[in-house]
Amino acid sequence: MRVRRPSAVAVFALWTLFVWVQRINNALNDDDLVGTARTLAFAKVVVFVGLGLAVGAVVVRPPAPAVRRRIIGGAAAFTVAYWVIQVALIAGRDHEVGFVVVHAVLGVLSSVTAIAAWRSVRSAGSVRYPVDESNSSDDALPSSHDLAPAAPGGETGSVTSQD
Repeated sequence: MRVRRPSAVAVFALWTLFVWVQRINNALNDDDLVGTARTLAFAKVVVFVGLGLAVGAVVVRPPAPAVRRRIIGGAAAFTVAYWVIQVALIAGRDHEVGFVVVHAVLGVLSSVTAIAAWRSVRSAGSVRYPVDESNSSDDALPSSHDLAPAAPGGETGSVTSQD
């Protein structure tokens, strides 16, 4: 089954890689990062570049729908959680307004791309209801008549006793 909007997944992968590959340069040139802080900075880069590559692999060579949903869902959840926490921490510290705004924008864009990618794959492979051919809408929901159990004679609808 195809992903409904593969471009959302590709955008999420590319955006994640763009943001976190740039972070390598920032971490290398940040003289304030020493010891554990530097190690943690690079650990975050490794995790997010790994997530970006995993999401990118889904675009290049799509796995089974359930695996695809797990990869994208996990990466999206991790991304959103990280940025919610990170932006709150940055805003609560003594940073210049521009620094806070830049990170808030990065967080919003990362979260939006993550959610869009997740939404594009979350229903892939889900159960589809039969559509009444007489209805012109492709996404019509079944009526209660369509969902009723079959009667003893094989007909659908309400079961009534026969006298």
